[in-house]
Amino acid sequence: MTLIITAATKDYVFQVADTRLTAVDGTSFSDDQIKSTVAHCKDVKIVLSYTGIAYITGQRTDLWLVSKLKEFKCWEKVFIEILDLIVRELTTAVSLDANLAKYGLTFVIAGLGINKFGKDDTAIAMISNCLTPNETTLNFDYSAPSQIFKKYVLTLQPDFKCYISEHGAGDSNPDIEFLRRKLIKELPHSQSAKALDRIMFYLVGWLRLQAKDSKSSNLISDDCTVTHIGRDYKSSLFFFTKNKKIKRFPNIVSKDKCITNLTYNQKT
Repeated sequence: MTLIITAATKDYVFQVADTRLTAVDGTSFSDDQIKSTVAHCKDVKIVLSYTGIAYITGQRTDLWLVSKLKEFKCWEKVFIEILDLIVRELTTAVSLDANLAKYGLTFVIAGLGINKFGKDDTAIAMISNCLTPNETTLNFDYSAPSQIFKKYVLTLQPDFKCYISEHGAGDSNPDIEFLRRKLIKELPHSQSAKALDRIMFYLVGWLRLQAKDSKSSNLISDDCTVTHIGRDYKSSLFFFTKNKKIKRFPNIVSKDKCITNLTYNQKT
């Protein structure tokens, strides 16, 4: 299980994910795995992070995703095509791996691109077999996993200021609401490097508060990654360990390169 926190405006996207890999019984495999992948599509640059089972048909979930993005030639496909292709492949994989329907899997996706009208736009979507839209709160509720994966594409209003979401192994916490209010206040106005650093530290603080919760402590690591995409379409990834912030290349799939299987102990 993983905790994923996404924060986005019209000009940048942040996605935070912890780095703990666990078995279905909660046993920890390691605390240094990247669960986020950056993909170049024809009309958008996105980051995809997963929460749920760590392996699909014997292959680590992030590497399974990278192999499919390469197979699709994601750089030749538009955003919706990529979502549909991932949904198809996951639904097919259910027949090959019973754990998908038993434990569930969700990809949280965020990025920046150009919409069909030729204007800058922010892309937000989820792919899951264990999420149900809540029409009252306009959020998602977790439900029993099914054999069918679905995509959910969020339509953001043209005048939206910021988008913030949390998915995965988290619980309600009043201290997190304080951080959420700070993010809502700061996100729409942050352009300087110092301001963007503050946002990253707020998001990491949010994740670490959840990691201290007794219900989540065995599922969420204090160590995490923050993936950032800017309106210039440059992407970067930072590891936040107990005492360090380390810049690394993100796992990335594009026409020109494919970088995978990174951990924060490796030199890149």
